[in-house]
Amino acid sequence: MPVNHVPRFTVGALFVLAGIACGASSATDAGAIACEQSGEFGSYGCGDVAGRVVGTSGAGVRDAYVVVFTDGSSAGGSSLSGLARTDSDGRYTVRASWLFPGARPNDVAVWVRATVQLAGTATVSDSVRVVARLRDVGQAAAKVDAPTITVAVP
Repeated sequence: MPVNHVPRFTVGALFVLAGIACGASSATDAGAIACEQSGEFGSYGCGDVAGRVVGTSGAGVRDAYVVVFTDGSSAGGSSLSGLARTDSDGRYTVRASWLFPGARPNDVAVWVRATVQLAGTATVSDSVRVVARLRDVGQAAAKVDAPTITVAVP
């Protein structure tokens, strides 16, 4: 998979900064079972995506930011998003919330992107595509296991 070494401000960096500003959860914070009504814009369902971020040596990458998002081609456009940080072993669980009122799909194709901050403003990142399973507010969130994401760090 391609790896981007970007010493400039990118969309991935925006997600990282948004996570810092909003207090992104760590992998262990996603313990809530039911989809909750939360956030400024409300929530109309959710799904959990879990996985691991590793470096080229195969070791887990700590404190990588992992974002789940649609590319706009899915039903509802870009209405699913979530952000988390990896734990000491590179594991994460992202609670992705559906933010679009009205009918929502039960399954939606999403990107799972891991970004690691390097020296200065440089980042490395890579993505995988998975199908998230969504449930209504009040129902237990469905969990999908994502393939391991490898980023170009030792």
